[in-house]
Amino acid sequence: LRFSIPYPSDSSTILYFVGNKMHVYKGQGNIDDLVDYAINGYELDLENTEIPVSLDTIDQIVKTLKSAIGQDNRFALSFIDDLENIYRLRKNAGAALLILGVALGICLCLIFDIIFRKEPSTQSNKFKRE
Repeated sequence: LRFSIPYPSDSSTILYFVGNKMHVYKGQGNIDDLVDYAINGYELDLENTEIPVSLDTIDQIVKTLKSAIGQDNRFALSFIDDLENIYRLRKNAGAALLILGVALGICLCLIFDIIFRKEPSTQSNKFKRE
């Protein structure tokens, strides 16, 4: 998943890493061509890319959610992108929002419990001793 190597492929895929770049070797598989590519040829390769970062747990969850939702539900995809953006760029703000949301939920539960609590009825107690 990290390097997006097609499997199964018709030929072997050889990735050459130098610096922070990843080069895909597309030449013949013999040793002389490989050595020549490793010494000089990779510098001529215009299709080099940055080395992809490994997927962490959040990346896997986001990828799973996006594939489960599909491309039709733009609102849900936008919401997931926003959550991912908060996680990536504003972790402290995300943690503060989560803590405030939990605290607000607890406070509302306590308030509703106080307001809508029913006092036990003394007349309807069937097990009352006379």
